[in-house]
Parts: sequence; structure tokens; C-alpha cells
Amino acid sequence: MSAPGWRPPERRATLHVAGVLGVLLALMSSGCSGETPPSQPSQAAASSQATTPGETAVTSTTMQPSQADTPAPVWLPELAPGPHAIGYRQQWFEDPTRSLIDPVTGDRIKRPILLAVWYPSDASVPSGEAMLVDDYLRVAAPKAGAWRARLEQHVQRVRDQEVFDGEPTDELAGLKTMARRDAEWAQGSFPIVLAHPGLGASFADNFVLWEHLASHGFVVVSGAFLDASGLGSAIEWDPGTSIADLDRMFEAAATWPSVDPARVVVIGHSYGAQAALAYAMAGRDLLAVVSLDSTLEYASADDPWYERPEPARYLGRRDKLRIPALIIHAGGRTDYVEGLTHAERTLVSMPGLRHNDFIAHGGVLRAAHTAHADPEIRAGFVQVADAVREFLSQVTTGTERPGAESLPPNWTQLPASPPPADLALVLAWIRELGPAAAYDRCAGQARCDAELLLNDAGYVLARSGSPTLAEQVFATVVDRVPDSWNAWDSWAELAEQQGLTAEAIQRYREALELVRVVERAQGESKGVVHSARIEARLADLASARR
Repeated sequence: MSAPGWRPPERRATLHVAGVLGVLLALMSSGCSGETPPSQPSQAAASSQATTPGETAVTSTTMQPSQADTPAPVWLPELAPGPHAIGYRQQWFEDPTRSLIDPVTGDRIKRPILLAVWYPSDASVPSGEAMLVDDYLRVAAPKAGAWRARLEQHVQRVRDQEVFDGEPTDELAGLKTMARRDAEWAQGSFPIVLAHPGLGASFADNFVLWEHLASHGFVVVSGAFLDASGLGSAIEWDPGTSIADLDRMFEAAATWPSVDPARVVVIGHSYGAQAALAYAMAGRDLLAVVSLDSTLEYASADDPWYERPEPARYLGRRDKLRIPALIIHAGGRTDYVEGLTHAERTLVSMPGLRHNDFIAHGGVLRAAHTAHADPEIRAGFVQVADAVREFLSQVTTGTERPGAESLPPNWTQLPASPPPADLALVLAWIRELGPAAAYDRCAGQARCDAELLLNDAGYVLARSGSPTLAEQVFATVVDRVPDSWNAWDSWAELAEQQGLTAEAIQRYREALELVRVVERAQGESKGVVHSARIEARLADLASARR
């Protein structure tokens, strides 16, 4: 991609999960575009916001049929289809509420969005044209113009990398899909599944799962998420643009025949899973959210990237997630998901899968139809597909989900009843309500140690690049608990880190006076250790001022 922008770790290469440190190193050096994420947040990401839905100009398309005569099926026989035939179509439309740069003329134009749609068709009356796997590499929208060749080159490059490690062969040439282009819609009222691919990914990289869901009565809408500027063929880490695109996708889908706009879920893989969670936390009317190996599980425990200012704008609103969530991942830490305490969460751990095995490019094409065939990965993809289908069927029909006692060993169910406030929830309160109101809310709840949790939150904010907010948090704690030496000490440390020597000295002196009271009352205690440390800090600061 050519557009600059900071982004969290993203795995687009096929790598095994061999430990958090190894994965993080691999993530920083991989990527579908081969670029290393810059260290500073992009201005585009910082300014992108979801826009008010506006009128959308829509263009339907008719794709040209493939030329193969007797193709072999790409589907895995162990992946049982539903009662419906599967239709596939593309739509190209322009969003009049946003603009980007035309790649040919350099002019500002309405933001285009290519939709790829899988939907139930009538199995008793076959219609439409049969499709090969390679048909998912094509953009046949008449008004795509200069975007057509650019997007087709991009999706071809993505598949070559994810399936063949960048050295494509003709192993997929004879494979047919289950879908038929421009087939007639089945009669009914089907739920909508909004699907978001990962960074640098393609709109059809999980086509087998989308076909599987369509056969079971879902309308799946994926998209070619261009970056905000139009200079890149795929989106950067930019939830603001993703949220607005998902809004437009829903508006288009709500007008189609045989859909139920009151039953909507959102699903994503990798960054797309992060975008799906952000969309769900942005107050959209959804029944559920599904996350496929989001990479949130691989954040550092000491300095989680999602607590930094830009990602926290979208992923820090944990208490806003109030709908069921299915979280399927390859392993790692589940701290973030555990912080989504207002949502009922089902976690499925699949440690045998690599990052791209959660999508059809890795879990089906690579694992079943190339020289890299791996029966364990193939079986894992089937488990993922079945888990997603069963979960979505339950949430869209109101069927009671099975209890924890009946779940497989690699499944964990976390209830929606929120436990006592933890650090993640307090951080969300701080961002939503401000430090003072967050302190008061915590102090008003049983077993919520407001001084301790806000003090810890201050350190997290300082480490993650929010020193101004950290200053406000520490000041709030001192205001609420003025006789706490630890509160003064933490506030002094922040001032010292910011180069505010006079303020640091004044705060350390307050902390020293208070900790000496503790020392005199308790005798030999931790207070003695802390008083000696504070005295040393004061001496160093005084020496530095000379």
C-alpha cells in the first residue's frame, strides 16, 4: 500500500503460532504489501469518522461466465451444505458523502465501494452461470473503470501470496465453486452478514465460508475496502473508514429482495475482526459479532497496542459491546476479550491453525488443493466454519445456545454479567466519562478499588502515549485521596518523565512526608524502602537543577 499510516500487528503471511514473542516479531515484518508499519499514527486514520448515511448510487453487474467445461469441486466434502443453492453477484456504487482521489485523473471523486454478495438461491430451479475459483479474482462491474484492473491485480496478488507463498501454479485452474453468478434469489427473509477482510486482503478471500453460510440461509456482503485516500488498493488500519463503509454496505443490502434488515451480524478476519468489534461498539443495531483471529490476542501484556490513543478511540469502548460475540483465535492472551464484560462471549481456541487458515485461501485452497495440503488445517477450517454457522443460526433465530458444560474442551463461555470493575473497564470509563466521573463510578461499586485501579490506569495511559490524560487521572486520585503517599508518588513519577522538574520535586516532597508517617506508624515496613527511594529521586532532581 502506498498510503502511510500506523497499524497494529497484522499477519497476512502463513506462519505457525509458536509463542507470543515469535508471532509479534513475525507480524512486524510481514504483511500482504510487504511494508513495515510506521511508528506514528496517520492523519487519515486520526480524522476518519463514520458519516451520516446518505443517498447511495447503485450499479448492478452481470459477470461473464468462465470457460471451463468439467471443473472439479473446491468444497470440502466434510463441509455440509445447507438447503439452498448459492447465488453470487457484485454491486458497484458510489458514496456521495465521502470522496477520494481518482487513480487516473487525480481528481476528487465520490468514494466507490465494490460489494461481493453471496445469497440463498432456489435449489429446485437452478439459475445463473456456474463459477470457477478464478472468477473470484475478477471485477466485472461496468462502472469500475480504472479501478477494475487495479483491484483485479490486487486480489490476484493476495491469493498468490496467501495460497502459494508468492509463487503461483495452475493447481486451482480446474476448481469450481458452489455459487452461480447472478442466480435468482430464493424466496424468504434472510439475515444479513456484513463481512470485513483484513489489512491488504481481498473481498473473496473467505469465499468458501461465505458460500457455506449462504447455503444455510444467510446473505453475506463483503467489500473491497479501499484506503481513505484512494491511493492504496486496500484499507490501512482505519476503523473510521471501515465503519462508514459497513454502514453503506448495510444500506445497500437492506434494499435487496428476501433480506431481513432487522437481523444483522458482522464478522471479520484479522484487522477486519477488529473493525467488526469497533463497528459493534459504535452503537449499530446488530444481533452479534464474530471475530476470526483478530490478533488482539497477541498484544503485549505490558504495553497493549490497543490502549494507545488512536486504536483506543475505537477499541477502548469495551462497555459499549452488549451483543453476543464469537471469538475464534489461534491462541495467545484473551485479556481484551475478557474486558468485554457486558457481552456474552464464546471463545474458541484453535492453536493448530495459522493466521490465514481461518479463511478459504489458507484453510481450503492451500490446505486441500495445493502441494501444501495439510489435513489437520483442513479439518480446523471445517470446525471454524461449523462454529460460525451454528452460532449465527442461534443468534438470528433466538435459539438458546448450549451451556458451558456441553461445550468442547477448546471452547470457553464468558457470561455477560459484569464482574467487579477491572482495569480494562476503568480505562473505558475514563475515556467515556473523564477521570473524575470514572473514579466516582468505581468508588460507588462494591469491590472496586478506585485508588488502585485509577492509579494503574494512569500508568497504562502514560505508557501508551496519552500523558495528558494520565496527568488528569493521577491528579484526580490525589484530589480524592490527598493523604495517599502512593498517589503523590505516581503523580511525581509522571512529572519527572515529562521533564517537569519543579512539579516532580514538589510532588515527591508531599509523598515523602506522607510515607514517613506510614513508616513511623508501622516501623520496619515497605514504607522505609519507599522513603529511601523517594529521597534518592529528590536528590537526583536537585542535582540535575544545579
